[in-house]
Amino acid sequence: MSAGIDLLAVPTTVLVGTADKLTPEVHSLELAERLRQHGRLHEMVTLPLIGHMINMEEPDAFNAALTRLDTATRD
Repeated sequence: MSAGIDLLAVPTTVLVGTADKLTPEVHSLELAERLRQHGRLHEMVTLPLIGHMINMEEPDAFNAALTRLDTATRD
């Protein structure tokens, strides 16, 4: 995992599908934990039976997560 993750300075949402073969769930869980340790994890969203293309496979859940992040981070 990139050291750049530790340098993120913005709230971040991690979305993962449990059927994602390109980025397995374990990697997203590790990413979310690193973000949490740095106080940058806004939300971790796990979508059962969804693959790598979350925005196409489950657009409503994707858009809802984006909306929650946007709402939480508005000035």
